[in-house]
Amino acid sequence: SCPPKIVIPTSHLALDKLLPLVRSAPADLLPLLLRLLCSLLSDHWKEFMPSSSSSSSSSSSCNGPLGDILLRGQLEANHTSNGTAGLVAGISSSTSSRCSSSTRKQEFISPETQSLFERMLLVIYESLQDTTLPPGTVRSAIEVLQQLNREVGLFRLEHFREQMCLPYAMTILQLLLSRAHPLLKEELLALLYDLSVGAGDGEKCGRWTFDILLPQVLSKTDGVPDEMRVHLLASVSRDIKDGPSFVKHMAAFVGDVCYAQMVCRESPEWNNGSKA
Repeated sequence: SCPPKIVIPTSHLALDKLLPLVRSAPADLLPLLLRLLCSLLSDHWKEFMPSSSSSSSSSSSCNGPLGDILLRGQLEANHTSNGTAGLVAGISSSTSSRCSSSTRKQEFISPETQSLFERMLLVIYESLQDTTLPPGTVRSAIEVLQQLNREVGLFRLEHFREQMCLPYAMTILQLLLSRAHPLLKEELLALLYDLSVGAGDGEKCGRWTFDILLPQVLSKTDGVPDEMRVHLLASVSRDIKDGPSFVKHMAAFVGDVCYAQMVCRESPEWNNGSKA
């Protein structure tokens, strides 16, 4: 912890001076930087946002300047056929309806503190997205997110929900599908559950997960024809009652998608992405 009056200067120092050094040896230094950023936010949250919060109805979509940055590489259309278009049709309207739920509405103290917050969350996001990092470093990013959610309610924060939740969740599912960090499977699924609960306003994360997240992920999944994407989405069990049931069904979904990719890759009848 540090005196309140140096929190903002220290944040600038971490992002402007330390981060470039960390990128030269991320495996060794990135966990330390992540813990520093977490401490600056969790221990000094009132320096970024006032302590009071209110329940608000927001009708804006789950996108914004930072959301556009995070989603830019993920939401570029890789599949343009009618099947995929049908699969993701209505996502924008569904997203808007979910973001109109009651959430924690807080205003940043200043544009400067909002920018610092966004840059810190972007560092954590990139730590998850970089598949070259060792499992221990990725675990540090997971733990930082979970701590921020426990201590400042990060995933229920309106700004996070509208701009960051979907890119984070998509990255986690893509990590699971690529099997980039098999040792972190349970931790990634637990983090995905927490994100989904926050995004779904505590409604057992059902609507947001099935109507927004999974269609977006399937639309970005290579090697699977459109008719199989539709089948995969329809076959996911929606009987989610709690964290363990969510983890069980999402693990099954990941396994089904990986199996579908393997079948399509190895079977001649699925040549060119469509059934012969």
